[in-house]
Amino acid sequence: MDLTYRPGQRALKTVIAVFFCLLLGFVTQRPTALYAVIAAVLCIQPTYDKSKQIGLHRILGTVMGSVFSFIALELAEVIPNYREFWFVIIFPLLMLALIFVCNVLRIKDSVAPSCVIFSVIVFLHAGSTLDTLPYVFERMLETIIGVLIALPVNRFFFNPKQKETACPPEK
Repeated sequence: MDLTYRPGQRALKTVIAVFFCLLLGFVTQRPTALYAVIAAVLCIQPTYDKSKQIGLHRILGTVMGSVFSFIALELAEVIPNYREFWFVIIFPLLMLALIFVCNVLRIKDSVAPSCVIFSVIVFLHAGSTLDTLPYVFERMLETIIGVLIALPVNRFFFNPKQKETACPPEK
């Protein structure tokens, strides 16, 4: 146990990003900010450039995972007992297709986020197939908002201003 630990800049940036996600959710009366919070936490990296890279892959993965989750949720309407036996077969096959498409599109770093968002949307959807598109769109938008909050937080909070370099003397 390390009782000397003190939160660093990355921890503080993460907390600030989570605060802004929750504040935005509160102000806009959203039922949850879970996806925004998760995206923000994952996007806060040691450097802004790394955050941009992670954020881009998170957004691409979110879009891909959302598309495949929409397909999976729509299939629930036509496959009897989808949440039982067929789910065990169809879900992994759709995930394999998702991984394949991400690799074909050369967005390999988006595979993990796309599989996560695909899984979370499919497993947590509790409505009917009539509300599938709005549900998937809301989850996708919420995740993208989390990324868009994390990036400026990581860029502008606790970053020392760069010293202006003096112009070299003219020769």
